Amino acid sequence: MLSWIFGINFLVCIDQIFKVWMYRVFNHQPSWYDMTSFFRIFLTKNTGISLSIFSLGAGSKRWILIFITMLIVAVLFCHLRRNTRKMVRLGLCFIIGGALSNVVDRIFWGGVIDFFNLHYKNYNFPIFNSSDMLITLGVTVLLLGDVFVVKNHSTLGK
Repeated sequence: MLSWIFGINFLVCIDQIFKVWMYRVFNHQPSWYDMTSFFRIFLTKNTGISLSIFSLGAGSKRWILIFITMLIVAVLFCHLRRNTRKMVRLGLCFIIGGALSNVVDRIFWGGVIDFFNLHYKNYNFPIFNSSDMLITLGVTVLLLGDVFVVKNHSTLGK
């Protein structure tokens, strides 16, 4: 269990180092940098959740999101402790690491620092950050783990 906790802390630290680096490198004019024809760096602070839903500002209302996120992390951590499947634990570590890194952003920056923007012509995918990528990776690992477990169980009965 200790190695999983170390892994979560490692993910949070690496993610925070990356965000500070991105902020220092790209926090000046112009406000965005086109890296390719479909990918740009665009620094922004999101005080809400995905797609800026529930933007509450940087005041005391941000603590509501921090509290809710910490409750969710506590539930996921309990699930991590009880589960013995490595794929589930790995997925949960990615999700918990991403969520905790976003909590650190909310505490120290007043919101989550987002910077990746995918776009094509007039369509812009919502701006996201490396924590969002960790959470998405964690969900993907959980889903793939379930697919492989279902596949293994279905072949065992034959």
